Amino acid sequence: MIKEDYNKVSDKLGLPRRCPLIGKCERYLHTVYELHYDYEIEQERLVKSLNISHEQAIIEVLIKEDKLYEKDKNEIIKSYGNKVEVVKWGKEAFTGSNKYDGRRHDADKGWSFSYINICPEVTLYENFDRRLNVPNEALNFVSYYLNIRENEEIERKNSCHFSECAEFSKFQFENLNKSVKNKSIVGRRPAISKTLRFEIFQRDKNTCQYCGRTVEDGVKLVVDHKVSFKEGGKTDFSNLVTSCEECNQGKSDKIV
Repeated sequence: MIKEDYNKVSDKLGLPRRCPLIGKCERYLHTVYELHYDYEIEQERLVKSLNISHEQAIIEVLIKEDKLYEKDKNEIIKSYGNKVEVVKWGKEAFTGSNKYDGRRHDADKGWSFSYINICPEVTLYENFDRRLNVPNEALNFVSYYLNIRENEEIERKNSCHFSECAEFSKFQFENLNKSVKNKSIVGRRPAISKTLRFEIFQRDKNTCQYCGRTVEDGVKLVVDHKVSFKEGGKTDFSNLVTSCEECNQGKSDKIV
């Protein structure tokens, strides 16, 4: 999927054209590492010397290469589902031949190299110093065959949009939940305490401030908002008045 088609998918879904998790997502960072850095020996050294996982060692390498700030490493969003993999077939791994996708690759003549579950944002946009000639397309899988003359041949590739990633789906779901929760909190009118209610009745001499009637006239008194809560009115002493139920219902949200 080229950039133009990728942007069309984003626009159709009402999403930004770049994934909002760029630089913060473990899948993105691991893909940058695998496509651009040949640091397996350094990675193994860090694993042993710092007693950390291979994933953590990758992060340390990216910090060293100024691709990630030290202060941000604890804020990284973990990968969900299948993680980034690099799979190799060839002379170093086999002494005969290896069958893959119905094709037989002679280990003495060449080898295969596959990037699996990678971030499409990296293959589409981050095109600096790649280890292999990965095309500038949005991909989550690409497999190469490198023959003995070191001519690269792309065997297979699979296009992907960031909206299909598990990390983005989780991010979107969590933010939707926060939005709904915040709306429910904002839309809930605070309760009027018994103390405040008493102070309002006492101030207004137990008289409806709209029609002047009292309980002696057979009406039920309530506390009303001068400016309704829906219109931004506060539940405080200055915005509350005594009202009979009839005036309160007739007034509704109108400002009197």
